[in-house]
Amino acid sequence: MFANCCKPNRADVVEEGKEETMSHSNIFPTFTIKDLAKAKPLLDKCVEDTKAEAGCLYYGWTIKEDGSKLFCRETYVDGAAAGEHLSCVAKSGALGEALEKGYIALDNIDLMGTESDIADAKKVPEFEGFGLGSWKVWDSFQNFKQTSSEEASTADFYTIQPTFTIKDLAKAEPFMKKCVDLTRTEAGCMYYGWTIQGDKLFCREAYVDAKAVQAHLENIGAAVGEMLDSGAASLDSPMARSSACLACSLAIAALASASANF
Repeated sequence: MFANCCKPNRADVVEEGKEETMSHSNIFPTFTIKDLAKAKPLLDKCVEDTKAEAGCLYYGWTIKEDGSKLFCRETYVDGAAAGEHLSCVAKSGALGEALEKGYIALDNIDLMGTESDIADAKKVPEFEGFGLGSWKVWDSFQNFKQTSSEEASTADFYTIQPTFTIKDLAKAEPFMKKCVDLTRTEAGCMYYGWTIQGDKLFCREAYVDAKAVQAHLENIGAAVGEMLDSGAASLDSPMARSSACLACSLAIAALASASANF
């Protein structure tokens, strides 16, 4: 089990029950695991180092069910904070050591945010140095729970990370908007919204627990199915993530079941 940090800390974002347009920025790195036992102390150091960053909303590692892939769930208050994190990672050296020693290998790394957030993150040389791609936010909302300090219990929230190929964006947009509007009604949703990179469509979404994931799948399944049936987009890969292995398995099973009905 990896350590995590989850500490929503901006008053304008985290007033309990307050919804607003999603303004945070996510970094999405995926790695191939070569030697987890040797990598773990260095990855734990990454968590400890990131706890000191005022602009970090949450940060932590998840592992694919078969043990082959490593993913870092990390979100920052804006693009500038995401850029600062990239600089801190380079300064720390822990992640670099894990990569250089061959304990893990970087598959892909992207930033998701508004156009201005992406521009701010690109101001640090590490953005280009790490080879980040960028995804621009389309429509979204967030509803973080207020917390005055780090809460271990919040580390077990869930993220679903589906990727689609866009066939006709204009045709897909009404369905995308419908999905956002439907998800706004869900008490267990922390944030939800679409990002676009070229012909790829990605949904940034997080839920308080497995029950909330299941409720979302039941709520959204028909709308996503309509979008797919219309030919406006096709589903590339659904993925659910949690810091708890068993919980992650349950979420993935639920997502796979829902996908079969799309």
